[in-house]
Amino acid sequence: MFMHKSLSLSCATEHKQIAAGEKNATTFVNCHIEAPKCDDNERQPIDLVIVLDKSASMAELKKLDLCKTTLTFLSRELSAMDRVSLVVYDRDVTTVQPLTLMTQDGKALFEKRVRTIQAGTCTNLSGGLFAGLDEIQRHERSDGGSPNPIRSVLLLTDGLANYGVVKSLPLLSILESCYNDALHPTEQANAPPTGRPEPSSPVSLFTFGYGDNHDAKLLRCISDFGRGAYYFVENADAVSLAFADCLGGLLSVVAQNIQLEVLAASPGVRILEVNTKRPQRVQAPGLHYVIELGDLYSEELRDLLVHVETSESTETSRQHLVEFRLRYVNVLTSRIETMSTMSAIDRPSVVTDTSVSLTVTRQMHRLETADAMDTAQREADDGRLDLGQARLAALSKKLQRAFADLRLDATVGQEKMLLDDLRDCQEAMQTLAEYRSRGQYRLTNRAQTHHTQRSNDTETSWVDIKSEDSLCSEDSGTYRNGTKRRVMARALDMKRKDA
Repeated sequence: MFMHKSLSLSCATEHKQIAAGEKNATTFVNCHIEAPKCDDNERQPIDLVIVLDKSASMAELKKLDLCKTTLTFLSRELSAMDRVSLVVYDRDVTTVQPLTLMTQDGKALFEKRVRTIQAGTCTNLSGGLFAGLDEIQRHERSDGGSPNPIRSVLLLTDGLANYGVVKSLPLLSILESCYNDALHPTEQANAPPTGRPEPSSPVSLFTFGYGDNHDAKLLRCISDFGRGAYYFVENADAVSLAFADCLGGLLSVVAQNIQLEVLAASPGVRILEVNTKRPQRVQAPGLHYVIELGDLYSEELRDLLVHVETSESTETSRQHLVEFRLRYVNVLTSRIETMSTMSAIDRPSVVTDTSVSLTVTRQMHRLETADAMDTAQREADDGRLDLGQARLAALSKKLQRAFADLRLDATVGQEKMLLDDLRDCQEAMQTLAEYRSRGQYRLTNRAQTHHTQRSNDTETSWVDIKSEDSLCSEDSGTYRNGTKRRVMARALDMKRKDA
């Protein structure tokens, strides 16, 4: 049976009508992108570089041993067309294994080399990160093949950088300089050949913070920069789940280099704000913006809220507000695809329909929650823990009232997830000690989840995963697709057998 393999694009306006005579009226428009399902046999091969901290602290609580076990599990989830490299760092940086095909022999060699890793001294995070990027960005592989379409670096650390580049701003500046080509594929495509990987194969960056002594803000910045995700690995149980969730996403990439243009669609319409944490270029203030959305996994959704203002209209007919133009590489068909959609609103002399779009409202709830978490964390970092707690508590009550008024079931889907995360973050801010050991990491993690609509949560169980399987990706509220759930279920099964 033929299955649709392209992204779908649609939009919705907050209001259906604005009076023709109303001056400087504002409304929101939501752009909705949905990825198709992808069978395991349709996926594209991946190149994966794992950058592992082996500093002295990784010997504590068997952290390094648990990571080594997880790496063995990860290699066994891959096929002979995938490649894996392992870079380890303490004071020194060593590429234990270059990118190697995960054939039977390749897996055996990888697992043998993983077993030899021993804890060392300090934490040269920058050296490990840059070595990982250097390995993934080589334009030739040791087996003679070309880079795979899906390429990613996974960086794990349990502590603060104390060797090499230790300050966040210089590190991020260097990261930008050596990673820039991969982040701006359109610009690279227009440049003369350089011998580097083709722009159709960008590099994603995922970070894993283990325990209660890492720099969550830095790791989130690195992952945001690389269109990836930051995982808070709170304890031993979370190690395999974090890697499984990440790997499940990489094994289900269906679209890359997603670029969305947002344009004011008629005279008198002005774009006030494009609500996104993704990089955006202003082509013409108030009129034309370009958003770089990165990639999409199978079944994933992306929503982009645009705040617009429209002037008084002499017409009483339909008015176009915002045009959305989408361009991306379809990984499943290896083609560049484009599509567009237009939002519009009625401008009657007298408004007769005051209804508000539920789709737009739900996206407002999502973004309000993510923004509140970011603000609460800043307040807590400034020593105002009580203000951050109060902010989250007030929003939780506000959302509960809104859900009741809208007749939304707060026990399932996105509504449940928002309330659960707000409550969890409040509990993680009860005391300064609790905030420092868990709260700051949890807030960083959950805010990024809701901003990006991508799962990066390891506080889940086998029952939770099976429960999500009975729901569609959108209704489960977790942003976790089917491939992620299957890989995570196998990781949980492994843990149960080893227990």
